[in-house]
Amino acid sequence: MRVSLIGALVVVLGAAAASPPVSAQPTQRPVTPPGGTVRPRPAPIGGGGAIAPRRNHGELLVFSTPSARIWIDGKDTGLATPISPRAAIRLKPGPHKLTFVVGDRRLDYNVTIEAGKTTKIVKQLPVGE
Repeated sequence: MRVSLIGALVVVLGAAAASPPVSAQPTQRPVTPPGGTVRPRPAPIGGGGAIAPRRNHGELLVFSTPSARIWIDGKDTGLATPISPRAAIRLKPGPHKLTFVVGDRRLDYNVTIEAGKTTKIVKQLPVGE
Protein backbone atom coordinates (compact mmCIF):
# COMPACT_ATOMS: atom_id res chain seq x y z
CA MET A 1 0.00 0.00 0.00
CA ARG A 2 1.26 3.48 -0.89
CA VAL A 3 0.14 6.67 0.93
CA SER A 4 0.57 10.08 -0.64
CA LEU A 5 -0.08 13.46 0.94
CA ILE A 6 -1.55 16.10 -1.34
CA GLY A 7 -2.16 19.28 0.63
CA ALA A 8 -4.41 18.25 3.52
CA LEU A 9 -5.85 15.32 1.53
CA VAL A 10 -4.63 11.81 2.21
CA VAL A 11 -4.88 9.42 -0.73
CA VAL A 12 -4.52 5.68 -0.19
CA LEU A 13 -3.60 3.75 -3.30
CA GLY A 14 -3.77 -0.02 -3.67
CA ALA A 15 -5.96 -0.69 -0.63
CA ALA A 16 -7.21 -4.28 -0.70
CA ALA A 17 -10.26 -3.78 1.53
CA ALA A 18 -13.50 -3.58 -0.40
CA SER A 19 -15.77 -0.59 0.17
CA PRO A 20 -19.39 -1.21 1.07
CA PRO A 21 -21.73 -0.84 -1.93
CA VAL A 22 -22.96 2.68 -2.58
CA SER A 23 -26.67 3.14 -3.07
CA ALA A 24 -27.76 4.76 -6.31
CA GLN A 25 -30.48 6.62 -4.40
CA PRO A 26 -29.36 9.68 -2.40
CA THR A 27 -30.30 9.75 1.26
CA GLN A 28 -33.04 12.28 1.93
CA ARG A 29 -32.16 14.32 5.00
CA PRO A 30 -33.61 17.69 5.98
CA VAL A 31 -31.02 20.42 5.80
CA THR A 32 -30.96 22.75 8.78
CA PRO A 33 -29.35 26.12 8.07
CA PRO A 34 -27.08 27.81 10.64
CA GLY A 35 -29.20 28.98 13.55
CA GLY A 36 -31.14 25.73 13.68
CA THR A 37 -34.37 26.76 11.94
CA VAL A 38 -35.68 25.40 8.67
CA ARG A 39 -37.14 28.07 6.42
CA PRO A 40 -40.22 27.10 4.38
CA ARG A 41 -40.22 27.56 0.61
CA PRO A 42 -41.75 30.89 -0.43
CA ALA A 43 -45.40 30.93 -1.44
CA PRO A 44 -46.33 31.60 -5.07
CA ILE A 45 -46.77 35.26 -5.90
CA GLY A 46 -50.40 36.27 -6.09
CA GLY A 47 -51.63 34.09 -3.25
CA GLY A 48 -50.76 32.96 0.25
CA GLY A 49 -49.97 29.60 1.73
CA ALA A 50 -47.55 26.88 0.74
CA ILE A 51 -46.60 26.23 -2.86
CA ALA A 52 -49.64 24.79 -4.55
CA PRO A 53 -49.61 21.60 -6.60
CA ARG A 54 -48.97 22.21 -10.31
CA ARG A 55 -52.69 22.05 -11.16
CA ASN A 56 -53.33 25.01 -8.85
CA HIS A 57 -50.84 27.43 -10.35
CA GLY A 58 -49.35 28.48 -13.64
CA GLU A 59 -45.87 29.60 -14.59
CA LEU A 60 -44.68 32.82 -16.19
CA LEU A 61 -41.62 33.20 -18.45
CA VAL A 62 -40.57 36.77 -19.28
CA PHE A 63 -38.13 38.01 -21.91
CA SER A 64 -37.46 41.64 -22.82
CA THR A 65 -35.13 43.95 -24.67
CA PRO A 66 -33.60 45.71 -22.87
CA SER A 67 -33.38 43.62 -19.72
CA ALA A 68 -35.70 44.82 -16.95
CA ARG A 69 -36.51 44.12 -13.32
CA ILE A 70 -39.85 42.32 -12.93
CA TRP A 71 -42.63 43.24 -10.51
CA ILE A 72 -45.86 41.22 -10.21
CA ASP A 73 -49.00 42.75 -8.72
CA GLY A 74 -47.01 45.66 -7.27
CA LYS A 75 -44.36 43.46 -5.62
CA ASP A 76 -40.72 43.24 -6.66
CA THR A 77 -39.89 39.62 -7.57
CA GLY A 78 -36.16 40.26 -7.18
CA LEU A 79 -35.73 38.91 -10.73
CA ALA A 80 -34.70 40.49 -14.00
CA THR A 81 -35.28 39.37 -17.56
CA PRO A 82 -34.64 36.93 -19.05
CA ILE A 83 -36.77 34.68 -16.82
CA SER A 84 -36.36 31.29 -18.47
CA PRO A 85 -38.04 27.95 -17.65
CA ARG A 86 -35.40 27.22 -15.02
CA ALA A 87 -36.44 30.35 -13.07
CA ALA A 88 -40.15 30.43 -14.02
CA ILE A 89 -42.36 32.52 -11.75
CA ARG A 90 -45.18 30.49 -10.15
CA LEU A 91 -48.47 32.39 -9.99
CA LYS A 92 -52.03 31.69 -8.93
CA PRO A 93 -54.40 31.43 -11.93
CA GLY A 94 -56.13 34.63 -12.99
CA PRO A 95 -55.24 38.18 -14.00
CA HIS A 96 -51.99 39.77 -12.82
CA LYS A 97 -50.22 43.10 -13.39
CA LEU A 98 -46.72 42.59 -14.84
CA THR A 99 -44.41 45.60 -14.44
CA PHE A 100 -41.09 45.99 -16.28
CA VAL A 101 -38.71 48.41 -14.52
CA VAL A 102 -35.87 49.90 -16.56
CA GLY A 103 -34.03 52.70 -14.77
CA ASP A 104 -36.76 55.07 -13.57
CA ARG A 105 -39.30 53.87 -16.17
CA ARG A 106 -42.12 51.48 -15.26
CA LEU A 107 -44.10 49.76 -17.99
CA ASP A 108 -47.26 47.88 -16.95
CA TYR A 109 -48.89 45.03 -18.83
CA ASN A 110 -51.77 42.71 -17.96
CA VAL A 111 -51.26 38.95 -18.08
CA THR A 112 -53.69 36.11 -17.39
CA ILE A 113 -52.26 32.93 -15.90
CA GLU A 114 -53.97 29.58 -16.49
CA ALA A 115 -53.66 26.69 -14.04
CA GLY A 116 -51.19 24.01 -15.14
CA LYS A 117 -49.92 26.10 -18.08
CA THR A 118 -46.84 28.18 -18.83
CA THR A 119 -47.35 31.70 -20.17
CA LYS A 120 -44.49 33.29 -22.13
CA ILE A 121 -44.23 37.08 -22.46
CA VAL A 122 -41.74 38.62 -24.91
CA LYS A 123 -41.55 42.44 -25.05
CA GLN A 124 -39.50 45.00 -26.92
CA LEU A 125 -39.71 47.76 -24.30
CA PRO A 126 -40.20 51.35 -25.54
CA VAL A 127 -37.53 52.94 -23.33
CA GLY A 128 -35.23 55.76 -24.35
CA GLU A 129 -37.86 57.20 -26.69
